[in-house]
Amino acid sequence: SYYKSTDMLIQSTNSEMTNLMKKSIELLDSQFSVYKMQMDSIVTSSKQALDMIQYGMSLDVGTIENLEKAFVEEIKKYQAVKRISIFDQQGDLKVTSNKAASDPAEKAVSLPWFNQASASKEIIFGAAYVPKGMKEPVMTMVKPCLSQDGKIYAFLAVDIATEYAAKPITSIKIGKEGFAYAVDRQGMVIAHPDKGKVFQVNISKEEFGKEILQKKNGMIDYSLDGVSQFSSFSEYPAMNWIVVSQVNKEDILTSVKTMNTLFIILLIVMAVFSLVAGILFTSRLVKPINRIVAGLSEGAHQVASASLQVSESSQSLAE
Repeated sequence: SYYKSTDMLIQSTNSEMTNLMKKSIELLDSQFSVYKMQMDSIVTSSKQALDMIQYGMSLDVGTIENLEKAFVEEIKKYQAVKRISIFDQQGDLKVTSNKAASDPAEKAVSLPWFNQASASKEIIFGAAYVPKGMKEPVMTMVKPCLSQDGKIYAFLAVDIATEYAAKPITSIKIGKEGFAYAVDRQGMVIAHPDKGKVFQVNISKEEFGKEILQKKNGMIDYSLDGVSQFSSFSEYPAMNWIVVSQVNKEDILTSVKTMNTLFIILLIVMAVFSLVAGILFTSRLVKPINRIVAGLSEGAHQVASASLQVSESSQSLAE
């Protein structure tokens, strides 16, 4: 039936969307692993300055200029990297690759990654945000630099464009108009094929968004701007993201409607064919019967005529 076909198609679509999101999350894991390996190269370039900070030495102008140049070269190698900075343990900025987009008076303690990095001994990825002086959102990869006694003496911070980091998600295409996007745990859209929605739309303001944020994994039917939508969503705990794939429900049902239309047309064609075949069959069957009946009628007429002749002959003889 139509409804059974619709349910099966929605389940099939949900399975496909879920698999796509699983693959995108696997790609994210691989991509973040690559970013961590790139951090090793940046650490090597920064070694002299980090050693000076560790031992309480002030960075001279020459060291700063050389390091800034080294950072610029690193950024040329990695398209996703937008800025590299070094902060001391108090969060004071010591060196940055982008002075124009950096406020020397701004301390790292005010940035979204600082508390997370201060409590870790490993490389961390901070929440996505739009830094002062920059127009695009970034997520910061931070390496806490530890002394031999395990205390943090500096932070090496690498700002990665969220657009590049989330490409495994935003590159997903589903059907004609289906797509995928990512939101943070507050519901803010941090990656979307439509850049105009990034850090401008918060799904927590919508009923469907509240359900997505609460459940974190699952699927949902809802109406958005008067259009029926279907979404499948999965949590990405490593970044506290929820990956959402969205498709116009009409696109899903189009194939079912097309199949039903073709089925109706097929029934009509079969009915017409059966009618024509019935007429032809009846016509072919009746003609021989009519010939037989005509033959029998003619035979009966001949018998009657012969009988009349015999009767007349008998009467003549009797006279």
